[in-house]
Amino acid sequence: MNEISEAPKDSSLFIASSTAADEVYYSGRPSQACNFPFFSGCAVGIFLSILATIFVSVQWDVTPLIGLLPVFVLGVAIANRVINTHAIEILIDSARVTWKTGVVSRTVASVEIFRIQNVTMSQSAADAMFGIGHLYIETIDPTHPLVHLFGIAEPEKMREWLTEYAQTCRKEKQFREFSLH
Repeated sequence: MNEISEAPKDSSLFIASSTAADEVYYSGRPSQACNFPFFSGCAVGIFLSILATIFVSVQWDVTPLIGLLPVFVLGVAIANRVINTHAIEILIDSARVTWKTGVVSRTVASVEIFRIQNVTMSQSAADAMFGIGHLYIETIDPTHPLVHLFGIAEPEKMREWLTEYAQTCRKEKQFREFSLH
């Protein structure tokens, strides 16, 4: 699923694999575990719908099929969340961070590594249980000033590595930032 490799400069998180254009340091999809709170809420909703259906069917002369409507709707919502999460691809190579989204219509966007200013990691209690988290990548790219990647495995290591790698790329390109503040 997720391929984590070792980057240059002795980083322990990534293992470099060569492609025709750039070295790929990370390739993967968000973990479905990031949907745990949503799935839990849907499970409670399904359970309550079934209980309500049983109660209403016993009390009044109503077909139990009415109670299946909320169960069906919640089932469709779960399937939609699973499919949309699986449809996200994240690729970090030696030049850029690229993410692809969409099932029927696709969107592909990227930001160059040297444009990354800051990487912040966020991890809820549920995320911590599964070893995943969110990365918020602040950039100087005018089209993507903030990139949000969720369901990322080992988010602290990824944040640390990406921050260091962005600084290395900025030094190699002799990129200097000037603030007007």
